[in-house]
Amino acid sequence: MFWDTTHEDLDKKIRQLDSWINSTRGITGTTRDDWEPVFDLMKEIQADFNNKVKYPTRDERETAWQTFCALRSEAHEKSRKRNAERSDYRMIEINYELGEAYWNAFDDEIGDMITFYTAQTTKEIMKGKGRHLYQAGQLLSKYKHEMTREHKDEVFERIKEIREQHDIFWGRYREYQEDRQREFEQKRDNARERIEANLEKNREQLRKAEEALERQKDHRRDLEEQIASAWSDDFRDRAEGWLDEANEKIADIEESIERIEGWIEEGRDKLRTF
Repeated sequence: MFWDTTHEDLDKKIRQLDSWINSTRGITGTTRDDWEPVFDLMKEIQADFNNKVKYPTRDERETAWQTFCALRSEAHEKSRKRNAERSDYRMIEINYELGEAYWNAFDDEIGDMITFYTAQTTKEIMKGKGRHLYQAGQLLSKYKHEMTREHKDEVFERIKEIREQHDIFWGRYREYQEDRQREFEQKRDNARERIEANLEKNREQLRKAEEALERQKDHRRDLEEQIASAWSDDFRDRAEGWLDEANEKIADIEESIERIEGWIEEGRDKLRTF
């Protein structure tokens, strides 16, 4: 109970406070929890003074009070300094991630990389930067209670700025992909049109070749009939020569038809891939 505290108890607490603040065994940690016992003790001492702990003389009370006030100021200053040092350390950690995440949309370093590298390579580079940006945000959430308001505001603004620049890149990347897709579709459509045109051309060639084949076959039948009813050996010999020529033409036309049919089937196979 506060009202049971004697001036000897209060002096002991003040000496304990002095020891914690100034002893080499005092506060050496880097987290806010390290200072909680100090501030808890200062609150307790303040409460003792507020509850008017009795001292033998007014001068002794005033001396104790001034000693406490000096220690309290020293504690706040050291705590502030430690907090600033700790905040600086956290800023180094976060700034490393932000440095790796940085990309300026108005720089040429990556903005034009699609011109010099493959789109996939550029994408992977920016995905890596995105991971660093995410890590910076995670560190800010983790260490914000250890950082000064100025440092937190600075980091928050940098994260916001870099994220906006990343958004610009991904917008460009999507536009690039869309352009590539449109080019691909146009080339695909052009290729399909060429294949279909070639197919139609080959079908027309096939139709003409088949008609020519039928004409040659009709011509061959006529020759065969003429040879069978030939009235002279001389005519028969000449007709047989014409028949040989007709057979050669028929063989050539059949070979052409087979070749054209192969082209048509090849064109059909290509169309199936679209």
